[in-house]
Amino acid sequence: MDPGSFDGSPQKFHEWWSKIKVWIQISMEGEMDVQVTAAVLSRLTGPKAGLWAQVCLDSCMAAAHALANAPLVPASQPPHPPAWPTWNDFMEIERFFLPGNNAEWARAQLLCLWQGPRQRVDDFLAQFEALKNQSSCVDQYARDLLERALQRKVLEQIYLQNMNRDTYVQLGASAREMGRAQEFFLINTQSQGVSLVLPGPKLFIIFSFGQRHAHGHWCRQHNTAKG
Repeated sequence: MDPGSFDGSPQKFHEWWSKIKVWIQISMEGEMDVQVTAAVLSRLTGPKAGLWAQVCLDSCMAAAHALANAPLVPASQPPHPPAWPTWNDFMEIERFFLPGNNAEWARAQLLCLWQGPRQRVDDFLAQFEALKNQSSCVDQYARDLLERALQRKVLEQIYLQNMNRDTYVQLGASAREMGRAQEFFLINTQSQGVSLVLPGPKLFIIFSFGQRHAHGHWCRQHNTAKG
């Protein structure tokens, strides 16, 4: 059974999505997440659904590339998040294309959208781009909303390093570059500990940085000299 393609029409989504779910269960049972995701996204066409699919694919490919170049994580630590969504995660597509989720809904979502403290920048920008296109938000207004929605640490570095941010496209590119750099830094610092010893008068301050936290230890220096 071929479910066909979906062109973004809200009136056709329910029928198409029902066929897709049956098709996945019958034809792609046991397949890897990347194969299932690619199979569904390849069936989205048109200026809205096709663009949404392209944004998702670009985000997954970028995450897969970053994951392939990331250092190995010790068995005692949590693994890196997967690059491709699971089938359950992919059910989020319903939020974008069900008939009730029209441009007004997308505009409301865009106004209250914020990048989560642990949300990858590629995932956030893909979500923002999809809502921007669904709501038909103009670039200049979208640029202001994006600046407001970015994590403070990302936006702060964009300003401090005087990165391009005048237009929506420039701000998005700078946010992606800076966000990926910060994520790569966190991956490296979490995979191995770093110790700093700061000497003081008869006192050492030892900081040990590890997985998601930092410990400070105060160690008194014993003076063995006879005075």
